[in-house]
Amino acid sequence: ATRFGHKEAKDMPKMKYYLNLLAAKIIGGFLGHKIDDLTCGFRAYSRETLIKLNIVPGFTYTQETIIDAIGKNLKLKWVPVTVTYFAGRKSRVVKSIFNYVSNSFHIILEAVRDVRPMKFFGFPALVMLFGSVCFFVYFLVMYLHDFKITPYRNILLMAITLLIVGIQFLIFAFIADMIKSARKLIEDQAHTLRKWRYKK
Repeated sequence: ATRFGHKEAKDMPKMKYYLNLLAAKIIGGFLGHKIDDLTCGFRAYSRETLIKLNIVPGFTYTQETIIDAIGKNLKLKWVPVTVTYFAGRKSRVVKSIFNYVSNSFHIILEAVRDVRPMKFFGFPALVMLFGSVCFFVYFLVMYLHDFKITPYRNILLMAITLLIVGIQFLIFAFIADMIKSARKLIEDQAHTLRKWRYKK
């Protein structure tokens, strides 16, 4: 379900409203899938979907199930619902906005890392490698102009640092992608076992 359909959720705290929309937009853009509401707990699952999903127990399941479903190319449909937040209502999950955002960010980060490891590690790697090349070119141009290293030593150090860290992130990307492939094999086995265990 989505609380951000045709009608805005009545009396929903503004901070919660905008944080939800921001998280849905950022995560949806990264995963390449439109997400209307990332944190709404009102969900309906098919039997096959429940068998395929693999959720690690933790703070909350709402964000992780959406990300895991997108990673497995499961079909998602957003149904607008009308929600009213009563005055003085206290959430059983959200004790403080800071703790909720902190815990949710940690869960989302881990889930996105597992679903899109090449993009998660590869994009920062390419940015750093590109920056390294730019710094190297700038250093080379200035060196050929003055034939001096000392004035541009920091630029050279920055280029070397970005190169090393960028290569490390690229290695992390390939390792994480291999782990994802191994995880898929394990999840396929778990899926088969669950189908056998919960067969009609």
